[in-house]
Amino acid sequence: MVETPVLINDEILGSIEEVVSRRQKLNCERAQVEEDAIRQLALLEKEIVELKKLLKIGMYRNSLSSVLRTILIVHADASNKEAASFSCPEVAAAMAILRTSVRQLEPQMKECIATWEKAVVELKKQPLLETQKNLWVDFCNNPQVVKANVDAAKKQAASMAAQK
Repeated sequence: MVETPVLINDEILGSIEEVVSRRQKLNCERAQVEEDAIRQLALLEKEIVELKKLLKIGMYRNSLSSVLRTILIVHADASNKEAASFSCPEVAAAMAILRTSVRQLEPQMKECIATWEKAVVELKKQPLLETQKNLWVDFCNNPQVVKANVDAAKKQAASMAAQK
């Protein structure tokens, strides 16, 4: 059985308290930003509705769509060499570059996934790694629990020392 040393340090507890307070502050700031974004979104939605009314977009959408389809069909029949498209050459070139980049990234992503799966298997094989991972997850997500655990370990160590 592997014994792990228990670290009891006031600096660690102070750091945990700093992390907790900073996290609370960031959560408040995030909530404020979310509220502002929701207000802005509602305002934009109202303005979009008004703009659509002013431009009468709804009336012309269907007729414009059918005209564009007709133009595409005629253009495709006139030039069978290439597919008809309304996108400019720059957009088509950028899309081709994007497709090439995605194809180049696929093997790297497959390698990353394989590495991830190996790490998951290794975590299952070695319980100590699983424990360390869980401690870090707890520390990052809920530092109060880690602080409580450290306090409990400190009290337990003190009571064990007092019994001796």
